[in-house]
Amino acid sequence: MRETTARFLAAAALVGLTALPAAGQVIVIEPRAYDFGNMKQQESRTTFFEIRNDGGGLLVIEDIKADCGCTVPTLTQSELTPGGSTQVEVRFDSKKFHGHVMKTVRIQSNDPVNPVLEFAVTADVHAALIVEPANQRVGFTREIVGNAQTGRVTFEATDIPELEISVEGTRKGLFEVKTIGSLDGQPNRAALEVVLPADAPPGRHRDNVRVRTNVPENETVDIEMSAWRIQSLTASPEEVNFRFKTILTSMALLKRRLRRKSGTFSLTATVGAFVVCL
Repeated sequence: MRETTARFLAAAALVGLTALPAAGQVIVIEPRAYDFGNMKQQESRTTFFEIRNDGGGLLVIEDIKADCGCTVPTLTQSELTPGGSTQVEVRFDSKKFHGHVMKTVRIQSNDPVNPVLEFAVTADVHAALIVEPANQRVGFTREIVGNAQTGRVTFEATDIPELEISVEGTRKGLFEVKTIGSLDGQPNRAALEVVLPADAPPGRHRDNVRVRTNVPENETVDIEMSAWRIQSLTASPEEVNFRFKTILTSMALLKRRLRRKSGTFSLTATVGAFVVCL
């Protein structure tokens, strides 16, 4: 009888211990991922995640941030007592993404075991017009004046059988542009060819062009262009001003007199930090 009672008390004590919260703070996030499903470009949606403190200490959320500006987490409460909970609002903007997209939110807290936890949001973004490069920019590497450079932007329509694009020239006229239809023999694809002429002047150049399409969701697309042209030979500074005019004049007169007596020669003098040869 005593042995049975002892076993019961030990089991009860064990259950009581397991039911007690952990001595320190313990962060729990639910759910750990959320799928927005199918979205269009330039669409925004919002969801909520729960943060809970399953420990026995005060949970302090020190930082929360996403890996992309398209995903914005908003925390309503940064300190949670044991058993307390709060919500994180996460707003996702599909912007110009296309295809499957996953973005991560990272939470940093004073949980001694899991100081950093992550959760994710995903979406499948449908693009009526796919533009590559996705940032809609054409950047040329640094090049010497006299060499032409060519870049390309491709367009692909996903909902219509035949894509049409047109341009009227760049805003500043620094770059030459032309359109190419039925790219690679596919009517739903087209391209914009961008050329920096060989006679472009030295310096940094920036320009943009507006492309018009027959895609209802993307009637216009703005493309940015940049380039850096350098001269094959440069001198810096382009002008040197000697302040010691009297010394230079005296050297020139001396050289002229000596030449009459001894023929061709060179005369060197040190003026401050400069060595002058005449």
